Amino acid sequence: MPNDHAKLAYVTDLANTPAGGGAYAVNWHAFAELKKRFRVQYAGPIVPEPPLLDAAVSKLRRRILGRSGKYYYFSEETLNRNARTVANLVESDADAIVFRSAARWCRSKPSVPYFIYLDAVVHTCFHNTFAEADFEPAEMERIWHEETAGLVGAAPVYAFGLGAEV
Repeated sequence: MPNDHAKLAYVTDLANTPAGGGAYAVNWHAFAELKKRFRVQYAGPIVPEPPLLDAAVSKLRRRILGRSGKYYYFSEETLNRNARTVANLVESDADAIVFRSAARWCRSKPSVPYFIYLDAVVHTCFHNTFAEADFEPAEMERIWHEETAGLVGAAPVYAFGLGAEV
């Protein structure tokens, strides 16, 4: 039975559906488990919308010119937009926020405690997906630094697959 005294906002970029692959199923189950113990607002999906021009220029630089691009999905404009969307969407009576993943929400500055549930940090995803030369080193350092600051500010961080708080 949910705790009637605590309300969480669950912030995610994914739809609340068990279908669609592993990330969707994990997201759905995490929300279902939270609902067993708390009143929970599903604040999502909040799908980041990178600036189209930034995306086009980065792709042109990387794919046509063979030069480093910007990781526009985590551009300063995109992160600022994500933070504004979270601030506008999370209900004011939330006692805490649970963010599914970290980097995309790193500029959110909640006035209540927040928790982070993630499978991997951007640094790990980046190195599993791209070559270092694909993106500007200073851009990646900025993103990694901001994500780290967001993780440090969280009440615990739960890393999927590790089975414990970190």
